[in-house]
Amino acid sequence: MTQPVYVFRRMEKKYLLSAEQCARFLEACSPHIQPNAYGRYTVLNCYCDTPDDLLVRRSMERPVFKEKLRLRSYGAPDESDRVFLEMKRKISGVVYKRRTELELGRAREILAGRQDIADGQIEREIGYFLSLYHPVAKCILSYERSAFDGTDQPGLRLTVDQGLRARWERLDLALGSEGEPLFGPHWRLLEIKTPDALPLWLTRLLCEMQVRPVSFSKYGNAFAARETMKRGKQTCLQVS
Repeated sequence: MTQPVYVFRRMEKKYLLSAEQCARFLEACSPHIQPNAYGRYTVLNCYCDTPDDLLVRRSMERPVFKEKLRLRSYGAPDESDRVFLEMKRKISGVVYKRRTELELGRAREILAGRQDIADGQIEREIGYFLSLYHPVAKCILSYERSAFDGTDQPGLRLTVDQGLRARWERLDLALGSEGEPLFGPHWRLLEIKTPDALPLWLTRLLCEMQVRPVSFSKYGNAFAARETMKRGKQTCLQVS
């Protein structure tokens, strides 16, 4: 089984595709990728933000630098199950992620300010974020993910997410992945992640199949949809 990774530096590109388009693209990629060790699984994220939603509002302005904090689990965790507390930063298109693994109960205590985080380098960075923003739980975002690893380029990773849904109450990962859908079941969000430039075969394939990147934030879209609903207008995806 693949060992967890706690520090990431990589380029990430996102593509919003129909189910049929995504299936054709993955088939064309098949000589160069393989399903990873985890297969298909459910991802749950609890996004944390300031009480006035500073981080998501700032992110939606697409600045050169942005950052966010989330608590992630794979499947609904029990109190003693291990989860990941992650801080993610994006600087000029490069993504830097730091995460620490801990029990769900302890993660709750840290986010509530009732316990201190451990004294490692990653934990100190997350601790500084907590002391700077004093974030609170805001949104549970869940989806089903299929992941693929490159067979001829180390570090290449493709993920396909579907069934993206959000809830703004009952903000506990242990309560499961229920939420309001953000788009229809025929959509897939493809992400291509690599430590360096895309391999030539993949660049050519994207061009040949006219698969073009979009600017898409899961939390940002969930927040925009919620704000739109508050105003009584029709929800729409924020894609460009």
